[in-house]
Amino acid sequence: MLDTERVKLFCGRLNRLRREALSRFWNRYSLDLFPQKLSEPQIEHLMRIRHDFPCNLARVMFKTGMSSSGASLLINKLVEARVLVRELDPDDRRNILIDAAPETKVVLTAVEKGLSEYICSFMSSLSPEDVETIDKGMEIMCRAMDNAEKR
Repeated sequence: MLDTERVKLFCGRLNRLRREALSRFWNRYSLDLFPQKLSEPQIEHLMRIRHDFPCNLARVMFKTGMSSSGASLLINKLVEARVLVRELDPDDRRNILIDAAPETKVVLTAVEKGLSEYICSFMSSLSPEDVETIDKGMEIMCRAMDNAEKR
């Protein structure tokens, strides 16, 4: 039987560690590139939309769960901080595309690498068999969540 309390504890701890690591890595790699420091929620939202660039405001709203006004404020702040840029969609001049600034793309790549290494460090004290078991379990859980989302 699945211990749901253990799952909740694991998810909460992983989410907290991930947020802290994202903030730490972002601040480490972006320190000299951007005029102002981003807040943890801004970094979190940026990480949620990073794979969708360039995208429009509707996509930002979908990926972050924010309202139109909330997403618009977030984008405005990130544009002012020179983290994001706005550009006209060449296929539809009524659509404004949001993209990562060139410097941001470099930082995001470094953050992704740092986060991957950080996650792998959790496994360093485990046996190869335990790592394989965890990997298989996560594959099964992701499949179960994908199936639940389709319903």
